[in-house]
Amino acid sequence: HSGRFNLFKHLTESISDEKSFTNILTNNTILIPSDNNFQRYFNHLEINYILDYFNNLDKLTQDIGKIWQKDRLNFWQNIISRDIIGGMNVELRPTTNLNGKRLIFKSDEYGSTISVNDSTPSFSSNLIFRRGIAHAFSDYKFLSNSIHFNAEKYLHGMNSSDFVQELYFRKLQKLINDEGLDKPM
Repeated sequence: HSGRFNLFKHLTESISDEKSFTNILTNNTILIPSDNNFQRYFNHLEINYILDYFNNLDKLTQDIGKIWQKDRLNFWQNIISRDIIGGMNVELRPTTNLNGKRLIFKSDEYGSTISVNDSTPSFSSNLIFRRGIAHAFSDYKFLSNSIHFNAEKYLHGMNSSDFVQELYFRKLQKLINDEGLDKPM
C-alpha cells in the first residue's frame, strides 16, 4: 500500500490551524481517501486546490483566502463522521458527516472492512489513532460533492494565486468567481 496516501498526507501537512483541526478530529471517524480516490473524482488542478499544493493559501489576504479555507474545511468535514465507528458493532449504523450529510456504515467480514453508503469496502479499517478511528477507501463517493469549482479555484490550482490577487486588487474578481458567468476564461 505504499504511495497510496501521498495526497492525503500532503493534505494533512498543509493544515495551518492545528488547534481547530484537532477539535474536529476528537472522538470522530476519518474516512481516508486513497490517491486513486482523489484522482477518480478530481482532476489535477482541483487536487492542487484542495491540497494547497503550492502553499499559497497562507500568503493570501483574508478576503481572498476565506473561500479557499472554507472549501478545505468543507472537504475535511465531508470525510469525518460523528462518533467513533468501527469493528463489528457497525451493522447498518446511520450517522452524519460533519457537514450533516447522512452516512450509513456497514461492517463486512466480521468488522475487518467497512462500507459507507454502499461504497466499495475499505481496504484498511479500524486504524486507531490518538483521538479516534480511521478507515481507508479507494472509492468514497462523498468526495465529489464537497467543493463547487469555478475559474478562481482553477487559477489557484494552476499556481496563479498572484494573478487572482491582482484581479481582486483591480475589483475584477467577478470575472473569476461568478458562478452564473457563462463565459470561458
